[in-house]
Amino acid sequence: MCQLGLQFFPDQAAALREMHRVLAPGARIVLNVPGPAPEPFLILAEALARHIRPELAPFVQQVFSIHDTRQLQELLAQAGFTGATAEPASTTLALPPPAEFLWQYVHSTPLAAAAAEAGEAARAALERDIVTRWKPFTHDDRLMLELRVVTAAARTA
Repeated sequence: MCQLGLQFFPDQAAALREMHRVLAPGARIVLNVPGPAPEPFLILAEALARHIRPELAPFVQQVFSIHDTRQLQELLAQAGFTGATAEPASTTLALPPPAEFLWQYVHSTPLAAAAAEAGEAARAALERDIVTRWKPFTHDDRLMLELRVVTAAARTA
């Protein structure tokens, strides 16, 4: 099981080949990847670039970078898996209020160090920007996120 992680491997094909190598014959691989990026995360990437550091935007984009069903099936087949399927599903997540979710997300990712180094004024500007721009996605003080996740599965021969 690879839960929301394949997109972070620098060489996804090599990662899948290694997963294939270590699995027993007839074993099943299942992986989930999110994408494309929901609008609130596009807003986050742009705001991080503006208020903290421009080189942070690609991290957020990377999170949602590998979600094409055909691409996933091809990667699995090229790694030696058979019977690859990839099915998207969408869900609505009711998250904490925007400011709270912003910092939960930042602190749970590699973005935390850059945000800490940026200083209090930059963090406050980021939070103001995000809270304002996420208002259309907020209901009853909760950030409502429409998220698409692709589940791919295949077997070893």
